[in-house]
Amino acid sequence: SMEENLLTSNTRFLIPKERRLLPHEGVMRTIIIRVTDGEGKQPITDARRESDTWFGTHGLALAGNLNSLTGLYEQCSGGKLSFVPSTGPGVVDGVLELAVSQNMTGLHVSTAGQIARNEFNLLNQNLGIEFDNYSIICPYGVKGSGGLAQTRGNHQFYAGGADRSLELVMHEFGHTLGFHHSGLPNEGDYDDNSCMMGCCAGAQQMCFNAAKSWYSGWYTE
Repeated sequence: SMEENLLTSNTRFLIPKERRLLPHEGVMRTIIIRVTDGEGKQPITDARRESDTWFGTHGLALAGNLNSLTGLYEQCSGGKLSFVPSTGPGVVDGVLELAVSQNMTGLHVSTAGQIARNEFNLLNQNLGIEFDNYSIICPYGVKGSGGLAQTRGNHQFYAGGADRSLELVMHEFGHTLGFHHSGLPNEGDYDDNSCMMGCCAGAQQMCFNAAKSWYSGWYTE
């Protein structure tokens, strides 16, 4: 499990050992943890663009998207769910720069992400940054060019510049809400082109299919 070997302190500032389902409603404080490894390698995407993709911090001028992550979720949820930047020591527009001592070149994104997460836990015992959700952006050289999220968790790991894609980030956040992939009978797991859990480069105004919309509870009124 990706949730093993975490600190067990019950302080709200640390990432808990148990899995946490991200709520479908509310304002979720989100921190982007941008990792630099022991050889000085950084993520492909710069911090300002990441903040713009997640939160629309710079009016989408840097992200190059039609929307931000939080803007799209606000639209899809009818205003019931949004993501806002966490604040605290060293956090700039929701982004924290985290330096780790280990060389991460060649590590799988899941391994690199767990190392960064544990380093952040140690650091945050002193910083006390509060958050509901966290996104770890791995440095250049980590294996993988996509995102990784555990269904019903509260985090995602990204590598290879994948965090540049709003569609991919929207998809990975969907996993943290409990959404599985959207496929079609006798076809692949990603073939439902009516849903962000089944598709789609360029689908920046798309939400989720009927089954996931019902599961979310966003449209019960």
